[in-house]
Amino acid sequence: MADLAAARQFVYREARLLDRLALDACVGDGSPEAVLLALRAYQNRDGGFGNALEPDTRTSSSQPLYFELALEYMDEAGSFDAESVRLACDWLESVLGPEGGAPILIDTFRDADFAPHWADNPPTPGINPNGGIAGLLWKASVRHPVLDRLDDFCWRSLAALNGAHDVSEALAFLEHSPDRRRAEELAESLVRQLPDTRMFKSDPAASEYGLDALFYARTPRAWAAQWLEPALIRGALSHLEQAQQDDGGWPINWTPPGSAAVAEWRGLLTVRAVRVLRAYGRL
Repeated sequence: MADLAAARQFVYREARLLDRLALDACVGDGSPEAVLLALRAYQNRDGGFGNALEPDTRTSSSQPLYFELALEYMDEAGSFDAESVRLACDWLESVLGPEGGAPILIDTFRDADFAPHWADNPPTPGINPNGGIAGLLWKASVRHPVLDRLDDFCWRSLAALNGAHDVSEALAFLEHSPDRRRAEELAESLVRQLPDTRMFKSDPAASEYGLDALFYARTPRAWAAQWLEPALIRGALSHLEQAQQDDGGWPINWTPPGSAAVAEWRGLLTVRAVRVLRAYGRL
């Protein structure tokens, strides 16, 4: 089994404050409100989230991708900051394109260093990150005009999914969409096709970058888990247990823009690993 004490030491030694607090909330002796307070430090005056919240982009400017990650932190902590989310929704509405979605990154992200894989970031909006944002807003019972535009945009975007990340965003959208019958029929099809989807890792130990079954089923009760092959989940769990490094943290298999981003990503992924393994009774 993985070593929780070593994971905690790694996070306390290497990770940013936000992830330390997220780990404390995860293992039961921390405060969700402390996570929300730390997130506020990443929120800009315009209402959006910035300041390298996603470690592969070092910009201080507000970004749609950062808003999605902020919502994920809130969701994982089990508490939402209503005022912070309202301000971020106002900001997001101001940057939506005419078709109703936002690009994953606004071009201002280029004002600071970023990871090589973002060099060719497409400016055209797609399901990523709009699907995840819409899904988490619905899950939190947020009511804001931006959701109407995101809803229409996301349904149209489902016809042009491109790879495992897009499928994840589509599932986040569909899981909480008010149109339940339509959503469930499409979600089952997407999950069952995952083994043939670009960037999905049926073999979690493969060296190339990709997403394995646990990205879609982070708990046994995850919505997508009902359609995933159990063997895919078991294999991914075994690999996750074995992937803990000697320093207590979990590794990354891509190139961030610098050493700070490496430490931040490893801290974030270590907290996620602890959360997943605990949920499956492996820690």
